[in-house]
Order: sequence, then structure tokens, then C-alpha cells
Amino acid sequence: MQISKANVGSMYLSHRQLRKPTQLTEDQLRVGKARLKWYKERDADKIKTDKALNDFESMIYKLKDWLREEENWPYIKEDVREAYMEQLTEMEDWLYDEGANQNYTVYEEKAKNLTRDYNKYDNLKQEGTHRAEVLDSTEKALTAYEGKLEFIRTNKTWIAEDEVNDVQSKIDDVRAWLKNQTEAQDKLELYEAPVLTAE
Repeated sequence: MQISKANVGSMYLSHRQLRKPTQLTEDQLRVGKARLKWYKERDADKIKTDKALNDFESMIYKLKDWLREEENWPYIKEDVREAYMEQLTEMEDWLYDEGANQNYTVYEEKAKNLTRDYNKYDNLKQEGTHRAEVLDSTEKALTAYEGKLEFIRTNKTWIAEDEVNDVQSKIDDVRAWLKNQTEAQDKLELYEAPVLTAE
């Protein structure tokens, strides 16, 4: 290197690098760095595209498998299920034909839509299963509370009857509410949005 300026103290030294004839010029270095950046972005884009394509393809198969399971049929209307199966087959065909060279954003959007639908149908199934368990455990809990009230009436006579009756009234209110909600839920098909959720 040839130092073109130098100052004593804390001042920065200006310098200029003398390049050998075999070294790249400043312009060549700039072009080379731009090319390396382009390759890096291309590779990152390729990785994102491969992952998004794989996620989309996996979601197609996952949803197809769910729709084929007979135990899931009550949670989706038959005509909707059949139409969706056809749509998934068309998506699969598109994926291996004109959709084979799409950008990762296209695959991500399609996978997001399939995931939303899968979650909607599977949540109906989980809700239906879980609701029955919660209703059963709720009834057991209410019965246990009534047993405790009986114990309080006979063994803890210093507790006012009004307080015991207040708790019994709340238990009766919960039972009445559950009965009304359960009757309304029983009128719905399993593929309809529930009026009584496990929560």
C-alpha cells in the first residue's frame, strides 16, 4: 500500500491500495459482489420455494386423508366433502403441471387456505368429542358439590341455611343452562357451528 496522507495523533490515515495487474479492479469487484448477492438471494428463494411447495403438497394429502376417513364424515356435508375432494385433486394436478414453477408466496397462500379449512373441520370433530367429555365431568362435579352441601347441612350446622340454599340455587341454574344448551346443540348437525362449546 502507498500511504498518501498521514497525521499524527488520533486522526484517520487516508490511504489508497495499489492493485497488481492480476487483481480485480474496483468495477470488477463491484460486479462480482453483486453477482454473489444475486446467487445468495436465488438460493434463499429456492429454499423457501421448496419448503412452501412441500408444505402445500403435504396439506393436500393431509386434508384428503381426513376427508376419506369415515369417522370424519359427520363433520362435513357429503356434497361439500365430494366437491372438496375434486378440488384437492385439481390442486394436485395443477401442482405437477402449470403450478410446478410458481413462487413460494403462491404455495404459501394456497397452503394457508387449506390449513384454515382443515383446522375448521378438525376443530368441529375435536369439539364434538371433547364436549361430551366436558358435559360428563361437569355433571360429576355438580353431583359432588351437592354431596358436599349435604355434608355441610348435617355436620356444619353453624353455616346458615341461606348460604347453603344459595349454592344449591347456583347448581340448579347451571344444570338448567346446560339442559337448554344441550337441547339446542342436539338439534344441530355435527358439521354446523356449535352453540355449546367445551370451553
